Amino acid sequence: MNTTQFVLTIISLAIGYIIYPLTRYFDTSPQSSMIKALKAKDKMILYNLSGVVFNGLLSTYLFIYLNITNVYTGLLIIIVCSALLFLLIEDLFTYEISLLPVLSLVAFGILINLCVWSIIGNEVMLWEDSYFYSVNNLITGTVAALVIAIIYFITKGKGIGFGDVFLAAIVGLFLGWQKLFIAFYIIIISASIVGILLGVRRGKLKGTRIPFVPFIVIGSIITFLFWNNIYPVVSSYLPI
Repeated sequence: MNTTQFVLTIISLAIGYIIYPLTRYFDTSPQSSMIKALKAKDKMILYNLSGVVFNGLLSTYLFIYLNITNVYTGLLIIIVCSALLFLLIEDLFTYEISLLPVLSLVAFGILINLCVWSIIGNEVMLWEDSYFYSVNNLITGTVAALVIAIIYFITKGKGIGFGDVFLAAIVGLFLGWQKLFIAFYIIIISASIVGILLGVRRGKLKGTRIPFVPFIVIGSIITFLFWNNIYPVVSSYLPI
């Protein structure tokens, strides 16, 4: 590990440690399970450490396994994955996500793609055999947001929230259509399995409520980071 990778790892760990405390500024309900958990300092320390562990594993994968040395690539991945972890934690406790951090991440995604497109071009290699296609990402983010928005208005917000529209944009802006296609399968399958297991445990399948954002975040991060391992397998069965 060189100096750049070491500094990025320290930054990643620091971000991981403050992710959970930051969520309290976007969740002010006195009845919130997040606020109640924050009042228990032992639990707060546990959640802080969980962020450190997540970002520690992320840094290990990026800088030791993939050996990413470009500071911009490493910092971009750390920021995006940490922001998604923030949304995961918030939805896990409150069953909703705040618009401000979501809109900020959408704006960040648009800005990054436009900067890459104007300065470098459409195609940028993040690491070996893994590429970032800015034009593809911008189109995918727009289409994904429009599709979820249409579903939201048709169903009148039943089953999905308006924040999911912007979350779909975020995922599309950073994954592109191919990765988004695979992430969709991972999200639906994992959420269905967990929903069924929880329903069986509670003795009823109908009406079982689970936070959906964690599955979106986990499915997206897995697809993005392990695309080189996933693509050879799925390309044999799916036309992508």
